[in-house]
Amino acid sequence: MSTIMPILSRLCRYLGRRRSHRGTSAHRGNLPALLLRFRDHPAIVLVETDPALSPALRGPFDGIRAIVVRLVSKGRLHGRRHIALYADVVVEDPAYQRIHITLAGTRPMSLRTWRRSVALAKRHGGMLFREVDDDGRRHVILEMAIAFATLDVDIDALRASLGSQEALRTLVRLLDETLARDLEALGPLLAAREATPLQAWLHRVAGVLGLAEATTLADIGQRLEDEIIVHGRSARLDEAIRQFGDDAARLLAVLRASVDPLRL
Repeated sequence: MSTIMPILSRLCRYLGRRRSHRGTSAHRGNLPALLLRFRDHPAIVLVETDPALSPALRGPFDGIRAIVVRLVSKGRLHGRRHIALYADVVVEDPAYQRIHITLAGTRPMSLRTWRRSVALAKRHGGMLFREVDDDGRRHVILEMAIAFATLDVDIDALRASLGSQEALRTLVRLLDETLARDLEALGPLLAAREATPLQAWLHRVAGVLGLAEATTLADIGQRLEDEIIVHGRSARLDEAIRQFGDDAARLLAVLRASVDPLRL
């Protein structure tokens, strides 16, 4: 306890400084929904998204849309639908998903057009590739690594505020012991009908996440707690709480990896 209390004291001072300078630029968006809207494009014949593609990714959504719009416009044949769009998760990490957005069936692009498209993708943190399959169909692939919007904890800032890697390790161990126990309890709480234990769970977990400076996720937990107090339980709210629990587990994996890279 004598070791933990000074750490928590320094962390609280750090949180106060961070929140006093925090803007309102919370990340919003839903990549699967964004891509599915391309079904209405006159050149798109099919849109398929990987079920593993998370709706909780940070973006850049405007950039992704601009890249896809450009690639479709430059690779389409006017007058018919012929391009298929596939979105796949190729790497799953606690902090991000690496995705491929493939446009299959595009027509050839000039070297100048291709270079400009590559530059646009690079500007938004992506890479472009071209492939030709065994049937001679041309594919353009956008690859991006996109962080989860709820994982906004700054590990380096936490470490600097606490004073050392050992202090960070102590804090993560404390959070691990507290959060892991609650995450294991979520399933039975959702299976039961009572609202009060679930509300208490949200209150505890949101508090722990706030301590870890995961403020976006902590705010979500607080809003879910407010909703269950005002409206009670519902299937929609239960699913949102389940997703919140998944996000909290993902964050815990990131914190564990920050002090032990082999422990994911």
